[in-house]
Amino acid sequence: MVAAGCLSAITGLWMAVSYEFPEALQSPQLYGARVTLSIALVAFIAWAVVAIRSRNMAAHRAAMLRAFAIGQGASTQTALFLIVMIIFGTEPLGLARDLTMVAAWAVSLGVAEIVIRRPRETRSLRTRISSMP
Repeated sequence: MVAAGCLSAITGLWMAVSYEFPEALQSPQLYGARVTLSIALVAFIAWAVVAIRSRNMAAHRAAMLRAFAIGQGASTQTALFLIVMIIFGTEPLGLARDLTMVAAWAVSLGVAEIVIRRPRETRSLRTRISSMP
């Protein structure tokens, strides 16, 4: 899993820096976001490995959720593009496209942060069921 996640991040980074996209498909801001998030994905995976090796389950969980959110960003982009196309009747272009793509990563990471920070149940399901009348 570590190798697959890192390969995905490195491939995304390689595509962002080596392909020559037209300005309409990759502005300097979107380029920066792609590079930053590719590096962040590798960093979160590395953090997760270090955390699990030191038996820090909470840090491992948080790092993996953040890494997953970055990786899932492309799926969130598809969903947001569909919503924008339904509302406005056309595919976003230029700055609107870039903002939609970055917003998708922000939504994914935001949901991950909510999941990481929500209070965890201290009682197990079995305890809750056995205490029911």
